[in-house]
Amino acid sequence: MRISIDNWVLLWRKQKRLQEIEVDATDLPLMPIIEKDRNLIKAFKDVPVLSLYPAELDGLRVCQKILQASPGVKELTLSAGAFKASDDRDPEDLQDSSTHAGLFSRTVFSHLQPFDACSPLILTSLHLEHLSLRYAADTYLRVIKFSCLKTLEVFHCVGAENLFSQLSKPNIRPGQLKHLYWTQSSVRESHILEAFEGLLETLLGLETLHVEIDYVDNLPKVKAITHHGKTLKYLSMNIQAVDSTINYDPVDFTYLCTSCPELEQLSVAFPATPVDSAEASPNFATFLVRAQSRQAVLWSFTYLHR
Repeated sequence: MRISIDNWVLLWRKQKRLQEIEVDATDLPLMPIIEKDRNLIKAFKDVPVLSLYPAELDGLRVCQKILQASPGVKELTLSAGAFKASDDRDPEDLQDSSTHAGLFSRTVFSHLQPFDACSPLILTSLHLEHLSLRYAADTYLRVIKFSCLKTLEVFHCVGAENLFSQLSKPNIRPGQLKHLYWTQSSVRESHILEAFEGLLETLLGLETLHVEIDYVDNLPKVKAITHHGKTLKYLSMNIQAVDSTINYDPVDFTYLCTSCPELEQLSVAFPATPVDSAEASPNFATFLVRAQSRQAVLWSFTYLHR
């Protein structure tokens, strides 16, 4: 459902201390109104949170104007999901390529061009969704200072492994990162998971790690997770193979629990067990005992079984 332009503009004019702005699909073009009334976006300079979900070219231009008018932004969401669903442009042009920045990045960040000479945005939280990150080194990594991030969320982004590999480099590494979320479908190539593990092993002090990926053959290595054992508080691993959920073996799960003494919330897949039997399978029982032994600290755990 598209937002009414009349209602949106009316709300903008009435607000004095906006804390968050979300750009979604609108029933009419918004850019002509902004160009006609330049005072409309002056109230955005102190807005700390921007969530940008442009649905067409007009929306991309609106996002650019709002982003440029919001120098105080600290939390940023960028999503091309709605644009892909509603616009009939060449999808190859929407995303970055090896030869040029895509329509999304070159429009939303046009005020920062040339990217290789710009002053990057300093954010504490970044959410990337339905973007191609295969060539992020030439665009997003130049317009955003990833080394300052405390929260990074990467959802359904093609080429995410390229971003992970770049963030593993010392000069770009987000050394202050505390919360990392990765959701992706069809992770069929092993190097994608290896790039993510490499990032985990270069970071220090994660408190939250959420991984939800499909169509893989392996789980992230326990050693890459326990690298953050002294600080990790929230761990969620939902890993799907082609037709089943993958779980750690009992030895790895035991090591995971004992190596992360600060865990408060845990969500993992448990081994299969018969539902019509009074006794659980040995591996399921081992998982349950190990999780229950942590109840003094672990206040919530969820086991997934399909």
